Amino acid sequence: MVGMSNSRSHPAQVVAKRRSTLLLVHTSSRDIDMYHYLRKLRTGRYERQPVHFVFPPPPLPWSPGNPDSNTLELVDYFANVSYSTLSILGVDPGRLRDLLLRMTISSNTLPTFALKSSLLAVSSLHRDGLRDLALRYKIAAINALAESAKSGHPDALESAQHAATCMLLATFETQHHSESSGQWVLYVDGAKRIVQTTGLDKRSDQAELNPVLDWIYYLDIMSWFVIRHWRHPSTLPHSTADEIALCRGKSPLLLNRTTSIRTVLGPIAAVCDILVQPHDPRAQAAEYQSKLRSLESILINNPVPKAAVSESDEGEDIIAELYYLATLVYLFNGSASSCSLDHQVDGLIDRGFHLIRKLSTCERSFPLLILGSEARNDEERMLLLELIHKTGAKHNDSSLMRIKAGLEMVWSQRDLEADEDEYSDLSYLHRLDTVISSACTLPFFS
Repeated sequence: MVGMSNSRSHPAQVVAKRRSTLLLVHTSSRDIDMYHYLRKLRTGRYERQPVHFVFPPPPLPWSPGNPDSNTLELVDYFANVSYSTLSILGVDPGRLRDLLLRMTISSNTLPTFALKSSLLAVSSLHRDGLRDLALRYKIAAINALAESAKSGHPDALESAQHAATCMLLATFETQHHSESSGQWVLYVDGAKRIVQTTGLDKRSDQAELNPVLDWIYYLDIMSWFVIRHWRHPSTLPHSTADEIALCRGKSPLLLNRTTSIRTVLGPIAAVCDILVQPHDPRAQAAEYQSKLRSLESILINNPVPKAAVSESDEGEDIIAELYYLATLVYLFNGSASSCSLDHQVDGLIDRGFHLIRKLSTCERSFPLLILGSEARNDEERMLLLELIHKTGAKHNDSSLMRIKAGLEMVWSQRDLEADEDEYSDLSYLHRLDTVISSACTLPFFS
């Protein structure tokens, strides 16, 4: 069953409208094993997450492809279709597309070749699937990028081309399932380091590069969230994650980002930077508690503007508020805040589901997971499953299937512990660790 909630049932006419292809959530033997594993965590007995909790990678879809495609066809396909699959926030997709295309024809240099090859790799992968042609373009981009890096100090354009190449290689990894898929965070981290080393984010004369910089800023913060919950080192060793975290601590954010994107992403970065497990000794320190209360006050007193929802409005204002609501829920639950009352959190969740009901599709996995995990009855769970189903059917977004699996895991654990008073005793962050680490490779969040 979807759940054992005693909340109100939804009307029959609502059920009748649900897609017949949607399946309810079933509790499996793996859910039972995970239930016992989480009980051990509740008592403070840390154990490595069992391997059999990890979902195997789905089989690669077969595609006949078109190995004879020429370069111009793939460039045209990117310009008209695959550019829309780039994961961005607060950036005009057309503006980013035009910038990338201009940079691929700006000169006859290694950075230009690297960028063009990575763009063709993404275009070929999206159109024809994971075939030899897409892999050849990807390898060519990596080789050209490595060779170009040896040439000394790049100028502003070449630095931007290097960073954009890294971001397209990250996109390539997020759009297919393989053992290398989790390496998207390494490419994003590489792009960020290039920008910081060359000072691109501090140059007022390079404002036209803002779409690329905002793109990096967005995925850098999303990678920060994922890495802090990753406990399965087969794809990303702990040493690598620690190195990325150390670099982020020294230089956490790109500077001079647009106000709109900072309003949405700044709070997520602040929460990721401050949160520790409630049972961690640091959580009891007066300085930590003071910083936590200060952050809670800032976020509560400086909300993003509420979305003015209309029948046809599915724009960025809704998405921005969903990120804000999810960030507050993440902060309150993750810190086990004594300042947040149950009715306050319930109010955030109510508003979140009110907005979710207005969406026909949603590719934003961060608010879907955080708010979706708080679904309190079967109607809300079905709402999430249907939204993910519709989004996957329209956008062929495989990362959403991981979110669906994660939500089903959370709901199963809630159902198994429905009659216990100990559910809230298990750290919210531990539970997220377990869910996110159930993926076979480091999952992609947006």
